[in-house]
Amino acid sequence: MRKLFLFIIPLLLCSCGGNPSSSSEASSESIISSSSESSSSIEPRPGYINLYAINDYHGRISEDSSQKNKGISKVAAFLEQEREKHPEENIFLNAGDLWQDTYESEASKGKCLIESMIQMDCEAMAIGNHEFDWGLEVIENNKKLGDEGNFNLLGANVYNFDKNINEATTHADNLCDEYKIVEVNDLKIGIIGIIGSEQITSITSSIWENLIFVDPLEIVKDLSDELKNEKDCDAVILLAHSNVSSLGNKFTGEITKVSNVSNKKYIDACFTGHSHTIENEIINDVPFVQSSWKGEYLSHIELKIDNEVSVIAHENLSVQTDKIDANVAQIADKYITPDFIEEKNRPVLNIEGL
Repeated sequence: MRKLFLFIIPLLLCSCGGNPSSSSEASSESIISSSSESSSSIEPRPGYINLYAINDYHGRISEDSSQKNKGISKVAAFLEQEREKHPEENIFLNAGDLWQDTYESEASKGKCLIESMIQMDCEAMAIGNHEFDWGLEVIENNKKLGDEGNFNLLGANVYNFDKNINEATTHADNLCDEYKIVEVNDLKIGIIGIIGSEQITSITSSIWENLIFVDPLEIVKDLSDELKNEKDCDAVILLAHSNVSSLGNKFTGEITKVSNVSNKKYIDACFTGHSHTIENEIINDVPFVQSSWKGEYLSHIELKIDNEVSVIAHENLSVQTDKIDANVAQIADKYITPDFIEEKNRPVLNIEGL
């Protein structure tokens, strides 16, 4: 039985689809059951953990081969195929920019994607800059929906900002949590989520006028010490909605060092995002992996945890499958109805004489 723990610890600081095509319509495609029905006949391996992640999915709930969009039900099916290799050792994560960029997702303000992540047993997502495009109320509503399904929005460095004193004040826990602890295969895994501090400038200023994305370095270090020293976490995973170069050499160098408090590395693996690129780097023996965008790839990191953490694999897997996840497809079908398609394709303006 997987146990979930969610914590919020306030810290005081000074200072991117085509026409929808329901994935369940294609009779030539195989259908798999939901992840909750996976075979558990394979014995778990003590100390092993397989981490999977996507990033920058940008609302691609529908399949569109012309745009290389697999559709969320095929991504779910491919993920399930990978999970079946070691059913008791898996955690699925998301590095942000999940719901904005398609008409299908916009119509429900990302709710369809949140429901899909819950069905896929996604544990947590680092919120990205595009999560803010539809305003703070949408984030708050999607956070509540995610919390109900144990899918948590994380942003450890998203803070309220007091313009009168020109300082960050408290963590914006109405929008996101700082970290989450997941227990799987007799291991406690701490998951911290952050967003690149410079990304606030890419969001409409009226949305973030009372927010600030603070430098995440000391926050990650402090939370790691809390997770490893006081919460007895065996490993800490960072979800960063930022690519490696934007995180910077100072940040990546510091968080891959050994802490003087826990006597362990601050983080043991990192899933990145935001730049829509393939990343697969090792920095001080810590993997940093990003899977391009819109579900083309699935990031995978395998760790062996004993007295220390060893990296067994770090890679990006091309999402190649003709199968669909039936339960995730039902979510898409619930939103992408014939009436929805008719409304999407309805002309709003006719211009003659051009």
